[in-house]
Amino acid sequence: MQMFKVFVLLVLTTMAGDASAQPKQKSICPERPDSQVKTVEVFDGPVADMATLVPDESTNTGAYWTLDYVYTAGRTVNIRCGYTDKTSVDINLAEKIQKCRYRIDAKKKIEVFCR
Repeated sequence: MQMFKVFVLLVLTTMAGDASAQPKQKSICPERPDSQVKTVEVFDGPVADMATLVPDESTNTGAYWTLDYVYTAGRTVNIRCGYTDKTSVDINLAEKIQKCRYRIDAKKKIEVFCR
């Protein structure tokens, strides 16, 4: 019986995994080999409407936007990732997102995450 308990505990521990072993969440902004993300803009609706949203909170190392109200109103969120080579990529988040945040690491790399 003791051996069975140890086996079950081992299996459950392996299935649950360690938080540090979880795959790293990928940034919404696509990586580019010769250019880094320099700016992030979040829009209520299409980018062409220019309805830029102000972050709920902003610091020197990041910011976040709470966005579920946009979807509740029947609209979608769009993100513009601006790069150091002066190009940009617009991303439509058609599926409901509750929050987007960006962070700036010690190397000044910007990453954007939405959930």
